[in-house]
Amino acid sequence: MPVFLQNVNSTELRISFTAPFSLDLVSMIKTIKGRRWYPVDKYWAVPYAEETVEYLLCVFAEEEVSFDSSGLTKNSNLTLGSDQTSDSKEGKCIELNGTSEYNLSEGIEETNESLPVISGQKAEVCLLVQKELELRGYSDKTCKAYVGQIVRYQIFLNKDIADSTNEDVRDFLHYLLREKGKSHAYVNQTLSALKFLLTKVLCIKGATERLPRPKKEHKLPDVLSQQEVLQILNAVKNIKHRAILILTYSAGLRVSEVVNLKIGDIDHSRMLIHVRQGKGKKDRYTVLSEGAFEALKIYIATYNVVDWMFPGDPPNYHITERTAQRIFENARDKVEIKKNVSIHSLRHSFATHLLEGGTDLRYIQELLGHKSSKTTEIYTHVTEKDIRRIKSPFDWICTKGGSIGE
Repeated sequence: MPVFLQNVNSTELRISFTAPFSLDLVSMIKTIKGRRWYPVDKYWAVPYAEETVEYLLCVFAEEEVSFDSSGLTKNSNLTLGSDQTSDSKEGKCIELNGTSEYNLSEGIEETNESLPVISGQKAEVCLLVQKELELRGYSDKTCKAYVGQIVRYQIFLNKDIADSTNEDVRDFLHYLLREKGKSHAYVNQTLSALKFLLTKVLCIKGATERLPRPKKEHKLPDVLSQQEVLQILNAVKNIKHRAILILTYSAGLRVSEVVNLKIGDIDHSRMLIHVRQGKGKKDRYTVLSEGAFEALKIYIATYNVVDWMFPGDPPNYHITERTAQRIFENARDKVEIKKNVSIHSLRHSFATHLLEGGTDLRYIQELLGHKSSKTTEIYTHVTEKDIRRIKSPFDWICTKGGSIGE
């Protein structure tokens, strides 16, 4: 899409582009203070500044940009043309004016950390990253996670983010591993977030080159026995809360999937649940058990549910993931289960119990929505079906030689 930037004089820059125009690009223009739309002549006018031009060139990096600098004064040291568009990708393509504010308590919901309300340049960086992530179609959860990691990095850096170097990033990752004791998965996510910030948003050359990623940790999921699942479900007396946990276990749902369910996603005639835009923005079907459907009927009749399966406050939106997590945690603590389990363990337990019951691994993969069978195969390592048949050699010794301690 051709984009035209015209510097009318030393105070005004005009922006116009041919139809069909992009609403996403328009939203980026709207972030500029003092912008104004002229509907008759169909152009935007923004206050002229060198950093504004550089910002716009970065925004329109993938478009055909024509820049008319005839209105620039002779004293201006900025000369832009087709060459400048490509050069802007090599250096710092966004200048930050430090006039924004960003409330991390709103931007990051699923965290136990106390994160501050930040302002100035740190806030502006977060806003730019969030907008770019949203434009590229990243999920809300990824946006929140990336922004959180970037805030932590800026606090650690304690200097202008535009001066960030490869060594700064390396020091921060090492700090997370050694000083904070964070997992390899956490540090890998941090590196991904910083790469996005420094290369895609700020366009700082070389800031993330040749940075090693920690080896992926291979951990077995924590699984509840069938008896423990029943204990947890029976400990919940609230009809709505019990329906949430029953549905999570009986269908092997992620917590984000269960809170996003609507009435229309329950297909009783085919005994299926339609999971819409699950992880990776993928739709799938999973099983609807008769027991779960009976629990849902009682819940729906009692609470007069009409849209969201589990409405929150306000009722025109669903409950939060954190609310569902607390429901499970309260029930787990009530029955005094000491395993390190969370509501996601109900999904792990669903898969493990299916495998122990003889369900083919390929069907379990489809029900869980795993892209790769390798992900599903982890449950073969935690199933009791075959492991319990194996006798420890210690029992052979005791059988042949008598009891220990006699």
